[in-house]
Amino acid sequence: MKMQELKVRVWDEEYRSLLTDDDVNIRIESGRISAYEDVFEEWGMEQREIKNPIFLRYTSLKDRNGREIYTGDVVRYKRVNYTDCSRTEIESEEVFVGVIEEWMCAYWLKVDDRRIPLMTIAINEDEKQMEVIGDIYRNPELLEVEKG
Repeated sequence: MKMQELKVRVWDEEYRSLLTDDDVNIRIESGRISAYEDVFEEWGMEQREIKNPIFLRYTSLKDRNGREIYTGDVVRYKRVNYTDCSRTEIESEEVFVGVIEEWMCAYWLKVDDRRIPLMTIAINEDEKQMEVIGDIYRNPELLEVEKG
């Protein structure tokens, strides 16, 4: 069985920046998870603790462009409904825009007040129909623009 690749991104609200796992050090001490960013100062490198970090986990899925999908990403998903199991004739298509979230120990695409499980999308090999178009921290307007 293949293990899930553990990767995280960290949203730093104070500096309004999204840090990749290459940019941040994560420590677990006495049951507390902390995140530190390497900061280059004129006298050398230091580590700055990120206050109230928001950890965004990698879902192990990639979108149609090969981009890794993390919680907090805004995704456009085109669900294709076929007439039968051969998947040769398309019956209909639906386009959803939502945010990837972790809920009830699973990953979901949350669209308005409904959730589509990413497991179902992956099983149906529909991740090729997903495209990351931004994230809720740097691009919150994407959810409103797509609805309007």
